[in-house]
Amino acid sequence: MAMRKEFEAFLDEQVQEEQETKTDWEKIKFDWIDSINSFYVLVEDMLGKYIKSGKVSIEYIPYIMQEDNLGSYDTKKLILTLGTKQVTFEPIGRLIFGAQGRIDMEGVSGKVKFIFTSNNSK
Repeated sequence: MAMRKEFEAFLDEQVQEEQETKTDWEKIKFDWIDSINSFYVLVEDMLGKYIKSGKVSIEYIPYIMQEDNLGSYDTKKLILTLGTKQVTFEPIGRLIFGAQGRIDMEGVSGKVKFIFTSNNSK
């Protein structure tokens, strides 16, 4: 009888540990979408006076992402038009090794990769 209670306690402990360490993929996905939107707001803020003057135009294109564990989700690409040139900001993914997401900026001069990290990254 004592052995049975110990075994049940062990099982309860294992279930509790599993629930505590379970990854909340929905939260990760929605936090990533929020990070994308915040990044785009930052870009708009930095270019605000040029957008208002008409020297830079801004457009959002719907974009569907697909990632392991996160599934399919809706986000957007940001297109900046500067005269006859375009610069595209495209989310690459949240599940990037060693990072917490990546957005690429590409234009005629090449590509820049923006890597998202935690606040305590080194």
